[in-house]
Amino acid sequence: MKVIDRYIGRELLISMILGLGIATFVLLTKPMLDIMDLFITKLVPVGMTARLFLYLLPPLFVLSTPIALLLAVIATYSRLAAEHELTALKAAGWSFTRLALPAFGIAIAALCFTAFHSIYGVPWAGQAFRDLLFTLARTRATIGIRERVFNDDFHGLILYTNQIEEPSGVMRGVFVVDTQDEQNPRIIISRRGRIAPDERRNVVLLKLQDGSTHVVPKGKPGSYQMLKFQNVDLALSVSDPTILGLTARDPREMTLTELRAAIEQRAARGERTADLVVSFHQRFATPAACIVFVLLGAPLAIRVRRSGKAISIGLTVVLVSMYYLLMIFGQGMGNNGVIPPLWASWMPNLVLGLLGLILFLSSNHESWIPAPLLAGRKHVAATAETGSIRLR
Repeated sequence: MKVIDRYIGRELLISMILGLGIATFVLLTKPMLDIMDLFITKLVPVGMTARLFLYLLPPLFVLSTPIALLLAVIATYSRLAAEHELTALKAAGWSFTRLALPAFGIAIAALCFTAFHSIYGVPWAGQAFRDLLFTLARTRATIGIRERVFNDDFHGLILYTNQIEEPSGVMRGVFVVDTQDEQNPRIIISRRGRIAPDERRNVVLLKLQDGSTHVVPKGKPGSYQMLKFQNVDLALSVSDPTILGLTARDPREMTLTELRAAIEQRAARGERTADLVVSFHQRFATPAACIVFVLLGAPLAIRVRRSGKAISIGLTVVLVSMYYLLMIFGQGMGNNGVIPPLWASWMPNLVLGLLGLILFLSSNHESWIPAPLLAGRKHVAATAETGSIRLR
């Protein structure tokens, strides 16, 4: 490796590591606050809290790695252009294409890192996160419950409590809408209640005391039944995936094999498969953004010709926003069947990649038009000028 390659590559790598830390921290802020709330107010053990943080990282790396790479590319090449190092290297015979090789080398490594997390890390983390939530449901099922808020985290129940005593988890002033039996929905009002695990039966129990149930029998609008009770238990099966808001598994939590199986099962039933196919292709399309961002970021950086954190961050925000807006638009179009899922998944890469390729090919001349098109335009202009001279 030449000295220049090491010089540019080292600056790119340092900038990318810093950018990866910053981007991951920013994306982690909201879930980090929620997890710290579990640790501080719900007394979730340190080990479980650390595991929750760990399971959040793979999906965040899929997003933050391309962003960090783009920031590093823009910061590095804009500084080279602003301090005229790029001009000096070109005068020494280095083309922009050759100077961009370190960026492409790091982009390939970033692509592999992102693809690993996209294909393997995200499904593993999603399933592990789900399993840990089941464990928390068995041990500390009051985690999702908030005072004076209607909680629908438990399947078939809407739960409201006026007060929760910490750390015992005893609830006071409990109001429950129970629709587990769809034929006979009921309202339960209780003075006290708590949620406790029953390890023997592998269920979580909502144990209510000193209250009453209110039922309007189906088909009898004029009838009303009220029954007082001292103690009543509502069983919530922990094996039910709808507990704690965990509905059917998100496609992002599935492995590629599971996604293929789900697609085949839906297709056999005659159901729509577009959303699953889009998710399948995005496992590969999102990591490819690393190459697209080099194609797009490096040429724009040398044209801006201004160094500084503000310029680098601003240009990164603009390009990332364009990419993810196109991704969201493509997802919507693909999921609704407007365009084929393959094209929907790869739309941001195709659109911005083509734009980046055009800019990249014209970067040796620092123009906005590729050299072949620029030469053709000059030829047309010269021909027109010769023709005008002859006419005279």
